[in-house]
Amino acid sequence: MASQHPRLQTHAAEKQKENLVDSQPSINRPPLWGLKNGQLIGIWSLKFLWSLGFGVWSFIAASLASAQCAEITRSQTNQPIPLIRAHAHNDYEHKHPLFDALDHGFCSVEADIYLMDGKLLVAHNLSQVKPERTLQALYLDPLRERVRKNGGRVYANGPECTLLIDLKSEWRRIYPALRDVLKEYSDILSTFRSDTKETNAITAIITGNRFWCG
Repeated sequence: MASQHPRLQTHAAEKQKENLVDSQPSINRPPLWGLKNGQLIGIWSLKFLWSLGFGVWSFIAASLASAQCAEITRSQTNQPIPLIRAHAHNDYEHKHPLFDALDHGFCSVEADIYLMDGKLLVAHNLSQVKPERTLQALYLDPLRERVRKNGGRVYANGPECTLLIDLKSEWRRIYPALRDVLKEYSDILSTFRSDTKETNAITAIITGNRFWCG
């Protein structure tokens, strides 16, 4: 039998090799970035991942901005709604006199006072008086500071409030002392002259026993 020409043998071997390569299952081949399908898949994956990452960071940034704005809003309006019909009876018996009432929006508070050694001391009973618990320290001074801070009102842009002062000592002695003290706070107290009222941040109402003669 005659042998094939060497060039024909080489061509047949190369043809057989190409057929062997083409017969391999395509599912075992990794995506080729150089191919059209692989290139499209790769670009789509990159776009998806970039969009996903951008969306996550945008959400985080928006959340932080919203939280910061909410905190600023709370700090600017950190006051309750004023309750013009709410009154704190015997307010001084609370854990934080005056401040507990203001924190809940109360527009009226009561302070019972005794005259002891020239001081107006706040207490319900005479046995409960303490030299540091004066009308000025517990009520008048904190109210003045708050009014100045809130632009002339106890609550910013709020209504006139009431300080109800109940006289526990004999009125002939305690009233003159109280009147002199209240004059020192005329910058925050409403005043009455004849039939005219000059409204301010606070109206002081004085109650207690008074015996009329004649």
